[in-house]
Amino acid sequence: MISSKLAATLLYAYPALPNLISCYKKKLKYLYSFECNSREIAANVIYARIFRAGDVLENLVALRNAVTSALGFLSKEQREVVEGVYFKGVNKDKLSERLGVTRSLLRSRKNTALNKLRAYIEILGFTEQKVIEVFDDEPLFIDCAEKVAEAYALSRNFKSGGSGNE
Repeated sequence: MISSKLAATLLYAYPALPNLISCYKKKLKYLYSFECNSREIAANVIYARIFRAGDVLENLVALRNAVTSALGFLSKEQREVVEGVYFKGVNKDKLSERLGVTRSLLRSRKNTALNKLRAYIEILGFTEQKVIEVFDDEPLFIDCAEKVAEAYALSRNFKSGGSGNE
């Protein structure tokens, strides 16, 4: 099953997927254009770029569809938590207040939702290995992964009693 960190990375990236898909469509259109093909670039280089962009575009669309489908399996409460935490970046204190639940219940809903999403996304064809192979050099996913890594590191500091300055 995909890791919690990778699932969180995908959820942070999810709202930006439509724009990224649009960028890859424009990139493919350019690569097929006369302007690109009239430049003195070897055909095998252009073909490799087209193949890579097409592969990433296909997987971006499939990932967007997989996450959208997986979100449909969540309860209303779990979906509200996922949307607040990952899509809108709402502070957890404000989100728990807005939803009228304690922070521990909010954390429980978030963890349950994340576990469900991990399973559904993998069932829909996205293993950890596939995600890393396809999106390993995509800046959106790199930025989201760094955001998740920082959050996990900060969380560990609080749990271990560390100051974070070590």
